[in-house]
Amino acid sequence: TNGWRLLDPRPAIVPRPETFALDQNDNVWFVTQREHLGRLSNHHFELLESFPGLSDTVASALAVDSARHLWLATSQHLARWNGSSFTNQTPANGPAPTDIRQIAFSGDGGLWVLERNRLRKCFDGQWVAVANEWRIPSELFPNSLELHGDAEGGAWLLTKGYGLWHVKPDGTT
Repeated sequence: TNGWRLLDPRPAIVPRPETFALDQNDNVWFVTQREHLGRLSNHHFELLESFPGLSDTVASALAVDSARHLWLATSQHLARWNGSSFTNQTPANGPAPTDIRQIAFSGDGGLWVLERNRLRKCFDGQWVAVANEWRIPSELFPNSLELHGDAEGGAWLLTKGYGLWHVKPDGTT
């Protein structure tokens, strides 16, 4: 009567709520607690056993750019969904990513990438900034941090009980 319909994926699919992303075709994507990639499309839940276009099978994080293109981070790659497969977008002008944990777009179109031991930014297919200074207690990094891009191209890292850190678009703090 009110138009709402409950779609319950349990018990087979347990999504991590912070990973939900809505793409340009109104598909809802998410990463499960077991690091599988899931999608709700046309009122149907599905888990992707593989990622078309990529050799990886473990999802780390999702983000949507300003054009609502879905981006996927695996532990070592960044990829963009083109509607039927993923295209590798990992910059090649620096060390390969290791253990990517989170990704977030900033207002200038850059993508901040939080890895196990570093935070850096890619823009237009190139690594353009590396956060130059870490004052975050090592026991927090990176599991209890939340990464958010800001409108000016910088990034914010926050954690409960320890504070908030800002990184400028060029990687300085």
